[in-house]
Amino acid sequence: MILTAELAAEIVTRAMHIIHHNVNVISPDGIIVASGDKSRIGTVHEMGWQAAKQRQVISIYDEDVSGSSSVDTHYAPGINTPIIVSGEVLCVVGVSGNPHEISRYAALCRPVAH
Repeated sequence: MILTAELAAEIVTRAMHIIHHNVNVISPDGIIVASGDKSRIGTVHEMGWQAAKQRQVISIYDEDVSGSSSVDTHYAPGINTPIIVSGEVLCVVGVSGNPHEISRYAALCRPVAH
């Protein structure tokens, strides 16, 4: 299955109408292909890339982005969930916000993330 830019944009639009948080769709190599923040499209999303590479959900908390020299300052709190289809990472869906508050939204992706 191939994820087109149009489908990725539709995922972002529909999700953001429902959850009112920024959503990114990230390719397996870490490139943002669709985002509620249009300026991010085409840029690298390090944690999205890590989620794809590790095939695991990665959560970023406030304490991970404030005062830590190990995490770049442009990171924002959120949850990055790899979407795996037929054993291959199709994309990663990132939802911005406090993971404690948005986990129910990110969980919408988890049934297909294995």
